[in-house]
Formats: sequence, C-alpha cells, structure tokens
Amino acid sequence: MGVSVRTVLRFLTLPRLPETPPRRKSFGTSVLDPDKQLLLEQWNGGIRQPKLLVSLLQQQGYNGRERTLTRYISQLRSSQGLPVKQGHSVQATVKVIDPQSPPLTARRASYSIVKRRENRKSEDTKLLEQIVAEHPDLALAVELADEFLLLLPQQRADGFDKWLMQAMQSSLKPFEQFAQGLLEDYVAVKASMMSSVSNGAVEGLNNRLKMLKRQMYGRARLELLSKRFILAH
Repeated sequence: MGVSVRTVLRFLTLPRLPETPPRRKSFGTSVLDPDKQLLLEQWNGGIRQPKLLVSLLQQQGYNGRERTLTRYISQLRSSQGLPVKQGHSVQATVKVIDPQSPPLTARRASYSIVKRRENRKSEDTKLLEQIVAEHPDLALAVELADEFLLLLPQQRADGFDKWLMQAMQSSLKPFEQFAQGLLEDYVAVKASMMSSVSNGAVEGLNNRLKMLKRQMYGRARLELLSKRFILAH
C-alpha cells in the first residue's frame, strides 16, 4: 500500500480514514528491475557473492550500485530462511521468484470494483473475491457498485429508490456522498432509467466544440473553427 506502520497506527485513531493520496509513479520501482530475472537465475544457480553478481550484471548493462544489490540479496536470504550475512554453509533448496506484481492500492481496488462484470478480466474477478472476503464493509461496497452499474443499462428505475436507501444507510462515506448527489437531481436521474432518450450526444458535441476552441484560442478565426467542427461530421 506504500504506507508506514506509524501511518497505519495514526489512521486507527481517526473516526474515518482520510482520502488516500495518489500513488507515486516511482513507487515499487527499482534500478534492478530490468536485471532481476538474470539475477534470480544466477542466485538459484548457486552464485551468492554480491561482488560477483554485480560484475555479471554490469556485463549485461547494470549501472546501479553494489549497495542496492546487497539490500536485495538480504531480502532473498530472508525469503529463503537463510542467515542475512553471507558465508554460512546452509543452502536453500527452494527457488525464489520475483513476479513484480504491483501493490494493491485503493485506486486499483476501486477501478476493479467499478468495472462492469462483462469487462472484468479473470485477475479482476479474483481480486474482488479477495476484497469481499476481507471485511463486510468491502463486500457491501462491491455489492452496491455492482447493483448501480446495472440500473442504467437495464432501465431498472424500480430499483433506484431501494439502492438509494441502501447507500444512504451503508455508513460508507463515498456512497453516502454519491447518493446525496443523486438525490439532489432525483427526477432527472430516475428519468434516465425510464426513457431511452438522452442528451448525451448533445453534451458530447458541446465538449468537442469546447476542446477545439481551446486548441485554437488566439491562433485562428471563427471560420477555421467552424470548418474543423462542421466538416468533421
């Protein structure tokens, strides 16, 4: 998750969890990543000396420091139950792997939840099963999201009121806020579940016109703007 133990302890003292900051693009990456596969092959082959491993990797283009490699080797020894210090005679029989899977963040979990069922991959389904099993609140969040994703395409206006009540009484702040926003525009939202008529196409054209205007602001006249917009159709 990219947070420290102290941060978790501080979260536990709060009545509500704060908003999760965006995940850093550099989080979880290492200068060793391009060479880890070769390193693990050498390690599982019996080569355990850091200096020798650095030399072998440098021949393949590795430009990192020996200290970075030493820290990673300590993790390998720990994963195999070997002493952290080298020079011990014990040899591990279990091979180590590093699949480099990204950590489970709030953003990744949320994205998997709001995906339509038909668009979910097998890994998304497996992830959701693990999330649901972790806590009843997470299971409720997945259930509410799945139900709402079916209201619009299936024109289930009769289930909208029930869903609003469940969301408002769920004690899940994001769903409470979302339901409150829907209530403020209740008539229009429910009408969208009862009629196939929509102003989505008009709004799409408005957004496209605004985008073209911003692209050409101060650079061309109205004649060119009208040509770009009208002739495209």
